[in-house]
Amino acid sequence: MAPYSIPYPFMPDLDQLEKMNQDLTK
Repeated sequence: MAPYSIPYPFMPDLDQLEKMNQDLTK
């Protein structure tokens, strides 16, 4: 249910994206 799969209109920092992904997977 995370809208991280879709291509963001503004490419976010990979580091930040990874961090958010980790937070969600946690």
